[in-house]
Amino acid sequence: MENQSIEEIIPINVVTNIERAVAFYTEKLGFSISFKWREPIDYIILECQDRHIHLTLKKEKKPSIVYIIFNEVVKLYEKLKTKDVTITSELETLPWGMIEFEITDPDGNQLIFGEPVNHEKNE
Repeated sequence: MENQSIEEIIPINVVTNIERAVAFYTEKLGFSISFKWREPIDYIILECQDRHIHLTLKKEKKPSIVYIIFNEVVKLYEKLKTKDVTITSELETLPWGMIEFEITDPDGNQLIFGEPVNHEKNE
């Protein structure tokens, strides 16, 4: 991989109820559906600002963690607080130079939103 560039890394979250998961990602987080697979649907691709999250339907669930670099993370945090989203880690500035918060989707997948902060903001 040294001489090649990574164009995108796409998380695939396992969900146990595809309809509930799609409602969460579209209604609460603002994603839209860009692809559905099979009938009944067991795989779906969601898109927001040219970025993707894939959802796959499985009977047994193993939660995943997705870290999303986001600009204006404070505004996003305030917006999601009004949308009945489960916030599992409150907004905070961390020693590695990121301001972050964490939510979970209805299947327990962790979504961490972070934004780099400059040195002046950390002091």
